Amino acid sequence: MNNRVRWVINAAAMGASVALLAACGASPKVETRAPTTTHSAAPPAATPKSASPSSAAPKVAELKIGETGRFEDMEPNPDATDSAPNTTFEVKAVSAKYATPAEVGTTHRPKLGQYLVLTLAVKNVGAKDGRFSSHGMMKWENEGTAAQEATTLESVGGPELDTTYKPGQSVTGKLVLDVGGKGGLVSYFDGMTDVPSLVVSLPSS
Repeated sequence: MNNRVRWVINAAAMGASVALLAACGASPKVETRAPTTTHSAAPPAATPKSASPSSAAPKVAELKIGETGRFEDMEPNPDATDSAPNTTFEVKAVSAKYATPAEVGTTHRPKLGQYLVLTLAVKNVGAKDGRFSSHGMMKWENEGTAAQEATTLESVGGPELDTTYKPGQSVTGKLVLDVGGKGGLVSYFDGMTDVPSLVVSLPSS
């Protein structure tokens, strides 16, 4: 084989190699990186708010005849919707007697239907003066009848329960109430509140 033919063969082989490389092309080197996960900063844990101290509901003394309970004498605050504690009263429900108009000493018939003579022993066991004031502040109710005004102007004599008590002072007296029937509850409301301070469960006879 002469030199010219060998040159042609080598040139052809070289051209084929160049063409093959051009066709395939050298893939550019691509640097790949693992995806970076971005973590957003977690919001700080919310600090639980402590429950704001709410006004404790006044404790109601619920008494049966013969039982003793206590309640806070609430001093009305005309500039607010609530009242402030003044002193503490101790009350015993001594007795409850249903009475006729004659036994009460009156000719007036009770509006609700039945007179009740309720005997209470009231004592100021607190450190300040306090007033027990029942007129217009006592209501009667039972399972079938909503609360009704129970106070009257009738009296059977004896010491007056409605007065100002100094610390340590006490009075045992009788209230003549007008109730709708035998049994039910008599409630005493003290101060500017819709919650009774004292509830007496009445006997059914």
